[in-house]
Amino acid sequence: MRIAATISMITKRIVFDGPVAYRLRAAGVLFRDAGGCWHAHVPSLQVTGYGRNRRAAYDSLEVVTGVYMRTVWRDEKLEEAMREGRWTREAGDWYSPLIRFSELQEVMAYLKTGSVMRPFCLRLEVGASGE
Repeated sequence: MRIAATISMITKRIVFDGPVAYRLRAAGVLFRDAGGCWHAHVPSLQVTGYGRNRRAAYDSLEVVTGVYMRTVWRDEKLEEAMREGRWTREAGDWYSPLIRFSELQEVMAYLKTGSVMRPFCLRLEVGASGE
């Protein structure tokens, strides 16, 4: 599976070669924990990348997201996982739900430590839609 990424301050774009065409958009947050480790967290997919710097955290997120996507493709459960996660589909794109309270509490705990936090949009493009 080929994975390509483009990083900006606003959008993290990952393009996958996959068996079906999908586009997914999800909110994420980039933050640094008290130990200095950076985390790129996407609550709606329950995936987190981490590393010594922001770039490493995004690179790790790309790997973890790839593992997640390969797992749901193998099990042919992507649409089921999106529906169970309360994602919505509009004009061919899947959009993540609003952040859940428990996920917000987790993020707020890091804010209390004085961590720098930056929101980002994760845009996954799979198969024909990513061409």
